[in-house]
Amino acid sequence: MLITCLSGFSFHARKWKIKDRRKLHDKRLAKSGQLFTTMLNLVADKIEDPGPYAGSCGFKAGEKPDFKHVSLGDIMDALVQVRRASADEMVFAEPCARCSKMLHVEFNLSELSRHKPSEIGLEHLQSDKPISITISDTTLGEVEVFVRALRGSDMPTITKWASSTDQEPGLAEDVLNCLHIEEIRSQSGSAKVIRGLQDVLEFWGDQDFHVQDELAEAIEDFTGGIDTEIEEECPHCDVENQLSVPFDLRFFYPARPTGRRRRNSISSMRLG
Repeated sequence: MLITCLSGFSFHARKWKIKDRRKLHDKRLAKSGQLFTTMLNLVADKIEDPGPYAGSCGFKAGEKPDFKHVSLGDIMDALVQVRRASADEMVFAEPCARCSKMLHVEFNLSELSRHKPSEIGLEHLQSDKPISITISDTTLGEVEVFVRALRGSDMPTITKWASSTDQEPGLAEDVLNCLHIEEIRSQSGSAKVIRGLQDVLEFWGDQDFHVQDELAEAIEDFTGGIDTEIEEECPHCDVENQLSVPFDLRFFYPARPTGRRRRNSISSMRLG
């Protein structure tokens, strides 16, 4: 099958096989942050159209792609397309935000909205040059922020921060935002330049909410991506819950819709 990603990058792939799922239980692989790229490398064959990755990444038609160079937007889009080749339906359970009773969610992955990168975003993926965004009213006055799209090579850092148990609540989300930032330059007389994750995090934490809103809007515009949020009304308390597609074991193990029981499953058979 042909997988065409949001950026126009396309490659041939096969469906996941039962043996591929063994990778999902490799704890070292999960901790390394390379699970998503590994699951795509298992099924990817030759590149059909390198798209923007023909530039700085050197992708060529007929070669096998290396997903550490591919944007996270394209990676998530490709994962959904490969998953849909096996099953469109997604079934999972989450507790209600108000009453904590379990919500049994069933929806079709084809309903997720897809957003292509902007022209500036495509140029960025091709050249790997950061994009300049001007944000006013910060602790340094007006600043020029140089941002980039996250790629498969960033997954180990994201996973490390997301899985850490000895950090402040919400810090992982701040790290995810700050990983987009390569450099911050003050436009005032101080001409201060901020680089590196720790220094960017320190600056980030002192800003008003509007800084995050402006940055998030700009990044979403140039990177594109899939809207993975869905709404589900709780049948117990009628509260509308904002949920996200779980990209964990539940994503890779398509479940049957409720009401369809598995009969004569191997796990329930006994001989003698």
